[in-house]
Formats: sequence, C-alpha cells, structure tokens
Amino acid sequence: MKFSCGWLAEYVDLQEKAPVKGKQEATAPAEELARQLTSVGLSVEGIEVVDGDTVLDVEITSNRPDCMNHLGLAREIAVKRGTTLRPPAFSFTESLSVGRPRTSVKIEDGEGCPRFNLRIIRGVQVGPSPAWLVRRLEAIGSRSINNVVDATNYCLWESGQPMHAYDLARLPGGELVVRRARAGEKLTTLDGKERALDPEVLVIADRARAIGLAGIMG
Repeated sequence: MKFSCGWLAEYVDLQEKAPVKGKQEATAPAEELARQLTSVGLSVEGIEVVDGDTVLDVEITSNRPDCMNHLGLAREIAVKRGTTLRPPAFSFTESLSVGRPRTSVKIEDGEGCPRFNLRIIRGVQVGPSPAWLVRRLEAIGSRSINNVVDATNYCLWESGQPMHAYDLARLPGGELVVRRARAGEKLTTLDGKERALDPEVLVIADRARAIGLAGIMG
C-alpha cells in the first residue's frame, strides 16, 4: 500500500530531533522512517517522490488491518518513536428536519455486516475536488472522480473506514438493504465495468437492485 509522507505528517512528527544537546534540527529522512517501519514488521518496499510528496510503498500483512490507513500507520510511527499522535479534529452541526424524507437501513446479513450507519447531508453540489485533495489521493494511486466520491475515499485512506455517498433522491423510499448478491445479479461499478456478482458477495442495494459492493466499490 502507498502512504503519503505529507499526509502522515499531519498526525505525527516524521522528523526526529538530533540527540545532541542543544540541537533541534530534524535528522530522520524517509530512508530512516522506512528502516524503522521495516523493523516493526511493516516492510517498506519502495520510496518515490510524486508531485513533490514522498510516498512509501508499505507491505501491510493481513494481521495488521489497523495499519491499512494513514492514521493507523501514523499511530505505529508514534509508538516506535515515542512521540505524540495527533488524531484529526472535526465538528459538525445536526439539525432535526420535520416533513423531510428520512432514510432507513435493512440488514439481511448480520454476519457479513453487523452495523451500517447513515447520515443525511444536504446542500451538497457535485463538482471537482480542490487541487490539494486531488494531489493527495493521486499520490497514493487513487483516481480523483469528484468532490463527493473523493471525500469518501479520503476518509477511507485516512481512517480505514469504508464509506460511500448515495443520492437520496435516487433511493426508492430512502431505504438501503445490506444483503448477499442474488443469482445472476450484475452491477456496473464506479470504474465503468459491469460485474457478474457471486451470491457469496455482500452488496448494498436499494429496494430493487444492488448499487454497491459492500466495503469495496460503489
């Protein structure tokens, strides 16, 4: 997996202070960071510079899903170096609307998905993402699509939490269903490919059809 050092630096100091008394200059380049990560079982397979950002290609083993995101890897760096982790701060304002459409979730496969949360966000205008967001996603190999899709992908690569945005006006009854794919069911995903779905695959659906591969792609 690819990790942006510019992104990681928002959550943890990537430069160590020199151990010499009175010296405050940073002494740990990307190579030293790569060595430290490799020493704790997170092997760095390569280092490259993408549009001015240093990008690490890190092999994340299946037993470390907590490190499959920038915040998780930053936490590991903070532990290794004995420094402070700076989780992202956020806030939002909720409003209770009367008479407006509501949403609901029906989970038919509790083993595959024990929990699914929804939140309605109004006043969103779909358009291009700001340049900084496009650069950050493309540095790690994620294609920019639009501001809404990019925002969900940013959260995924930041925190490891899969999410997807839906157009409430196009959800019959405002209902989402979490279930296994039906025999013969097909889905055209965000990459433009039509996929034949295996009945073992977990999907997110509206009342009529599948509209996303759960935790994989919309």
